[in-house]
Amino acid sequence: CPLQFPLLSLIALLSVNCYNYTDFLRSEQFKDVLQAGVNSMNVPPKASNSTVSPATFIRRLAAGVLLINLFVLVLAGLSLRQSRHQYEQSAAVTTQNLAQVLEQYIGGSIDKIDVVLFSAADEIEKQLAAGGIDRRELNAFLDRQSARLPELDGLRMANAQGDITYGKGVTGGDLKNIADRDYFIRLRDDAKAGLFISRPVVSRVIGKWAIILARRVSQANGSFAGVVYGVIPLEHLQRLFTSIDVGKHGAITLRDAQLSGLVRFPEPQGVGSTVGQKAVSGKLRELIRSGRNNGTYKALTPVDNAERTYTYRKISKYPLYITVGLATSDYLAEWRREAAIMSAVVALFFLFTLIASWRILHDWKRKKADLQALLQQEKKYRTLFEESKDTIFISDTSKRILDINRAGNELFGYTNEELLSLDPAKLYYHSEDRKRMWQKLLSSGYVSDYEVEMKRNNDEKIIVHISVSVIRDDGGQISGYQGIIRDVTERKKLERQLQQAQKMESIGVLAGGVAHDFNNLLTAISGYGQILQESVPADDQLLQESVEQVLKAAGRASELTRSLLAFSRKQVINPKPVRIDSLISNTSKLIQRIIGEDIEFSADFADAKLVIMADSGQIEQVLMNLAANARDAMPHGGRLSMSTGRVMVKEGSEGQYDLPAPGNYALISVADSGTGIDKNSMERLFEPFYTTKEVGKGTGLGLSIVHGIIKQHEGSVLVSSEPGNGTTFKIYLPLAESRIVWDQQEISVPVAGGTETLLVAEDEEVVKGYLKRILERAGYRVIAACDGEEAVARFKEHDDISLVLSDVVMPKKNGIEILEEIRRIKPETKVLFISGYTADIMHSKGILEKDADFITKPFLNADLLRMVRQVLDKK
Repeated sequence: CPLQFPLLSLIALLSVNCYNYTDFLRSEQFKDVLQAGVNSMNVPPKASNSTVSPATFIRRLAAGVLLINLFVLVLAGLSLRQSRHQYEQSAAVTTQNLAQVLEQYIGGSIDKIDVVLFSAADEIEKQLAAGGIDRRELNAFLDRQSARLPELDGLRMANAQGDITYGKGVTGGDLKNIADRDYFIRLRDDAKAGLFISRPVVSRVIGKWAIILARRVSQANGSFAGVVYGVIPLEHLQRLFTSIDVGKHGAITLRDAQLSGLVRFPEPQGVGSTVGQKAVSGKLRELIRSGRNNGTYKALTPVDNAERTYTYRKISKYPLYITVGLATSDYLAEWRREAAIMSAVVALFFLFTLIASWRILHDWKRKKADLQALLQQEKKYRTLFEESKDTIFISDTSKRILDINRAGNELFGYTNEELLSLDPAKLYYHSEDRKRMWQKLLSSGYVSDYEVEMKRNNDEKIIVHISVSVIRDDGGQISGYQGIIRDVTERKKLERQLQQAQKMESIGVLAGGVAHDFNNLLTAISGYGQILQESVPADDQLLQESVEQVLKAAGRASELTRSLLAFSRKQVINPKPVRIDSLISNTSKLIQRIIGEDIEFSADFADAKLVIMADSGQIEQVLMNLAANARDAMPHGGRLSMSTGRVMVKEGSEGQYDLPAPGNYALISVADSGTGIDKNSMERLFEPFYTTKEVGKGTGLGLSIVHGIIKQHEGSVLVSSEPGNGTTFKIYLPLAESRIVWDQQEISVPVAGGTETLLVAEDEEVVKGYLKRILERAGYRVIAACDGEEAVARFKEHDDISLVLSDVVMPKKNGIEILEEIRRIKPETKVLFISGYTADIMHSKGILEKDADFITKPFLNADLLRMVRQVLDKK
């Protein structure tokens, strides 16, 4: 009975769940069973049974059992090998992510410390040039600067002789000297030296291991006046490393350019015990010598002889390396448990095959039962073939289909008869893909999960994974092909959407942080600029124009921050009726300046006046980004054109335009005659940080910002391009309703001041000064505080405070904590929150309640005063 044994063995495999149904359909064993079933159709059952002797059957049975058990054993081994590989890959990705986070954190901290050191050096040199250092003023300045950086123990200054004279913990009676320190000697001898990062030393002020970041201080004539430096205790970095989960036996190490140890987690004998330790793997040295700034590798650690998967990264532009390692013993623990379970399953399978073999031998003795079993198993085979969710097919050597299941009819949209008579060229895909697949198939006898593009009967393109093996005749010649086709079009689409969403989320977090710090600076620049503009005489044209340019620059910088937030869809836009032709006309001069004189620019507007509800600044940013991209695509000159039109998107066709709903849309077409875009770049066009430009000539954010802004306006961006034939961007934006009066001028309403007493809590000195000044100019009495604790203290001292203006994020106590304390003292007190973060980010993080009064930095003086008056007058 030639088919009975393979099919019963197949049932045994499925019974013990050695591998899932889908994997079985792609396996070589299924192909063998399929071929055995086809061959058996031509063998008369009676003749077969009569010619096989009991001894021959037993030998064949034993050989079959042995082969199946060997197959399962190999399958289990391959499965465990693949599982182990996945665990190792996961460990590698984890170390890469952790190393990147640490590199960004440490590099960012050093950048901030360097800015503070540069500011401190500048302050000291100003005081020296003015006649001498004011100890009280300088110590207060250093304390304020260091308070902003929790990673610092403090800022200090040493004079030209190396005596530590100013800063935290410095007393007049017992001066410490650092003239022998490497950073002091280097900065003293090299007037052009910038930031100096020392090796770990025991601080002579705090008596702990620390890393020193220092800058030179010079006299007015350029001579050496001393150094200003910040102290990062190693225990701070140790706490940072301790907060990161690297498993029971993982390790994190910070090393200098010579790969000497600075900080390690875990420290075997306390903080500083591994300072200067150079026992590193040869693999790490080899990778760093090759000039790579990051890499992932597996090695035995010389310190404890433990095997780990490591990722190292160079800390930005600094001579430091961070390494993160996960121990093999940790991340393979679960795999070892799986191996034990798999071994038990294989043992049970071996036992099952013995029992099944005995049963097959027993049944073989009954001729009638054997024949009935053959018919039943053939029926099972056909059911399995027809009921499969994947397409199963058999073809001849000309690739014409001989048999295909119902899933194939549904996939391609043809009936079974149509497929059997169809020219294969009308379906398998791109000629280059076909050529490569058939070359591999003919050379190895099979291909597995080969991704190709195919077509349905309506010419719709689909992406499939195809597994094919050859069928050979008794002479070993190829007589046909058999295989399985799985439609993965939807899965591919979902994968791309998930990747895009994850990237957008990461950029959104980054943009929020940038907005906070950047908007603090813009608040002061814009605010003082407005005050200056009001104070400059109207007839002083030069000063008026200068102040106007400052305010315009601040506005552009604010637009940049909003753009970053917009493409990650975290910015609350301010839509107003906008005429597209007016918007393009108003920006045409700036666009021409962006693209240069060797590129011809033209604009063609629709007859109808197209009005959209949009944030005009954001749409201008879109046009300028597209213009900049077009310029880079036309290095030797060319043409850039913009045109507008009106499009009616019918119900059911919105998916074709990637739009959320049908309706009337305005169309903006931006076309260039540049080099065009290749297929690979088209697929990744809107990914954050993806760029084909040279290093330093592009950030990869331009088109991501375009995509984010248009999506936030409920529109879409479609691109068509071919290499060498230019590129056209088509932007679809919903048309505004006709009843909207788009050209109504805003009426300027004077902003009322007041005489109430206000408490201003702001840790940024320059912003606090600006707020105090503008509020006092409006008639208010202002009490200022530089942090949360001082704000509460000032509130307790003054019982006539009507309103508290508080930054949300401050040292000691934040704005929410201030609110809670003053409400316990005086429940009816009104509070207006201000922050560089946007309100929606504050709400999403749970920092701010939805109904809180809030204004985002930067803001116009009139908007601030209007908001203050509005909150004061609220019942």
